[in-house]
Amino acid sequence: MKVLGILIVLVVALIGGTWFYAKKLPSEILQTQTIRIQGDIPTTWNKIIDAKNYSSWRNGMRAVMPVLEDSLGLKKWKEVYARNVILATRISTYIPDSLMIEFIPEERNFSTTWIWKLEPIPPDSVSITLISKRTLGAPLFRLSSKIFGTQDELQERALKDLASGH
Repeated sequence: MKVLGILIVLVVALIGGTWFYAKKLPSEILQTQTIRIQGDIPTTWNKIIDAKNYSSWRNGMRAVMPVLEDSLGLKKWKEVYARNVILATRISTYIPDSLMIEFIPEERNFSTTWIWKLEPIPPDSVSITLISKRTLGAPLFRLSSKIFGTQDELQERALKDLASGH
């Protein structure tokens, strides 16, 4: 019985220590990826800001459901994937060089802000940088991010899809 009591105390201490450690981990993770594609700024830019047609070139996205529109197109929309639905909100647009979008999954365990930046590369290419700032709310997500990495799969997939012209 005494061994069981010691074992319970050790397990509780381990769980408490892990929770305390996880709460101290940073809640924001910044990631940047850059690709170079053939094309011009206006064509590339129009494809990136045209949220209604994302599902035509973004692999894995099943549909885009409009929520709110303004003069630049969709201000809020839902991106439908096989396993989840993500609410997207265009925060700011500085045509023709940057776009900021915030994504919040329906589970709301984290949010991600993407900033797209475009630069011309003469004579006929465009450099696209996608900055992803992920905010992890729950300590458990911070810990799993620390253990398993922070790769933003959607960010990487969006850049590959844009480069391949899907």
